[in-house]
Amino acid sequence: MKLKNDTHTFTTCGKTGRQGPSASEIAAGYSTSWHGEYVSLGDYRGYQDWTVPVSGVYEFEVSGASGYEGSGTGTAGRGAIVKGRVGLVKGEVITIAVGQVGAAPTSGSTFGGSGGGSFVVRKQGNAQLFVAGGGSADADGTGGDDGQTTTRGGFGAFNRVGGFDGFGGPAADGRSGGGGGFFGRGEDGNT
Repeated sequence: MKLKNDTHTFTTCGKTGRQGPSASEIAAGYSTSWHGEYVSLGDYRGYQDWTVPVSGVYEFEVSGASGYEGSGTGTAGRGAIVKGRVGLVKGEVITIAVGQVGAAPTSGSTFGGSGGGSFVVRKQGNAQLFVAGGGSADADGTGGDDGQTTTRGGFGAFNRVGGFDGFGGPAADGRSGGGGGFFGRGEDGNT
């Protein structure tokens, strides 16, 4: 994002997997001039609320995270990237969720987590500004799929249809959970 000819990068504050950064991790992840004055923990763990310091047009480049790079012969899917500009007003609060790289599997070695999507939203009214989907994991020798920029998620393992209209997707043959969407979480897997 550009601010008075400067750029600020919002990050995961060193986190991977499904749990986003806490308030103390966000504080440690940014310089003191940004944290507290402009950036704080949002309504949920991992959400970062940014208070717009100056009215103007801001340029964003938003990237979803890649999936877990497993031991298979394929490669993990990359996160989608979206770019754009939007007019913002001083004092307005923008909620940012930065997608995190998928975590390693808790047992076995082939099925890890997919990457998280990144979201930039006006806090008032929950209006979406930018959304970039995360990529799927490299699973059991099958390469992952890249993230989506559409309102429909990509196909998962066993050709399971992804989520649609911002809702999460189904689990794939019970092995892994479906990816979350803007309005809802993905279905749980049973293994």
